Amino acid sequence: MSAFSRRNLLCMGSATGVGLGLRSALTGLPVSFLLRGEAHADAVQPRVAILASSSEGEPINVCGPGTYEQATADSFTHPDPNRIELEEVNKQDVNGVVLGVESLSQAAEITLGVDRIRMAACFAALPSEMLRHLVWFNYRSGANIHPQYKDVLSCFGQVRGGDGRGDEQLPAAIAQELSGLLGTTTAAPLILGTGAFTSSGSSLANYSPMKLKTLTESVGQAIGGADNFAAMYDTFIDEAYRDVLRDGTAQQKRFFDQHAASRREATEFGSALGTLLAGIEDDSIKSQMETAAIVAKLRLAPVVVINTDFGGDNHQDAGLLAETNQTLAMIDALNEYWTVIEDYGVKDDVFFANLDVFGRDPSSDGNGRSHYGDFVSGLIVGTHLQGGVVGGWQLNGKVQATGINATTGSPLGATIAPEDTLAAYYRTLLQAAGVSPDRQEVRLPTGTPVSSVMG
Repeated sequence: MSAFSRRNLLCMGSATGVGLGLRSALTGLPVSFLLRGEAHADAVQPRVAILASSSEGEPINVCGPGTYEQATADSFTHPDPNRIELEEVNKQDVNGVVLGVESLSQAAEITLGVDRIRMAACFAALPSEMLRHLVWFNYRSGANIHPQYKDVLSCFGQVRGGDGRGDEQLPAAIAQELSGLLGTTTAAPLILGTGAFTSSGSSLANYSPMKLKTLTESVGQAIGGADNFAAMYDTFIDEAYRDVLRDGTAQQKRFFDQHAASRREATEFGSALGTLLAGIEDDSIKSQMETAAIVAKLRLAPVVVINTDFGGDNHQDAGLLAETNQTLAMIDALNEYWTVIEDYGVKDDVFFANLDVFGRDPSSDGNGRSHYGDFVSGLIVGTHLQGGVVGGWQLNGKVQATGINATTGSPLGATIAPEDTLAAYYRTLLQAAGVSPDRQEVRLPTGTPVSSVMG
């Protein structure tokens, strides 16, 4: 049976049959307060992880920082307007900037964090605030064939189970660590896209935005629909306040008065939820981004896995047309992600990162790109992160990711060996998710986090 079902959503945690995540969203009170009456934040702030997954191997590594320098132009091939039928390019309008093939064939100076970086011009269309918190992390995955993705997800067996034994996939490890802190309905990742994922050795079901919409609508009917949100608020707030009056300290009473939402806000939340769900009409990447924001808002799952497509398995991609169209669509989707997490008030409660089996050959004869595990790029975005570039690449007969200085993130004075950079990437993601240092050590003892990433 699926680890995420209608029964999980209903989560009979109270007399009304509604999960703590929804109670928290309605009342404005943190889950930790509803669980234990605590009037303080957790020592390490947990964040819902939105992980964009690809077992295809994406060529995002070819459009990043340092790949457009004249001195190394022979080592990097970018989409060429002269080799593409321009009428077949699906241009994207992102924040008023029309992106075409030239935004991938040419570079622009872009500020990541506080550093000026030359990279593909299309990234300049993303919001400046998003770029201030975007980390570009270069690493080696150690994989070169698609079936190795399951090995990459566990860092080749280095990601451990909760007791420090066995192995676990990274999305499941993050979910298991954060579910109690976030008070989510399920302790397993919610898979909104494709791919084979497991948690504690059990396969996870693959959902989609449309499937989840149908499932959530059935739950809405069970609790009386969006019009009943105000009445639910009254019930929850009365229960919580009664407990505080009876057993709470003066500090807890002050905390309650400061942080409890209003009845009007609860009603507006119910209406907004219904409106957003009604607007989901397909299973596109943008719809996956939108649905992930809903999941984060309701605290349905601590990890949401979606798909990415920056060009995919493009062995046969004459002129790199597919790479162009898919990368531009992903820029539009990343912009959508930033918009919806802001609209739904979860911008400071989530972070985004991508997981990939390998990168793509930086050099191409124009017919496509082959698998490339020696140079992979990961994106991490979160308001708590200091944007910038981690690691780099070097020419050693071919392009290869360098080692990393664990303190500065620079390739200079590297303290993390190139072959250990996948573990460093994963350990940094555990850190970004809000997993405590001692639990990071249990989950991935071989990895070293890059401290410069944390803002």
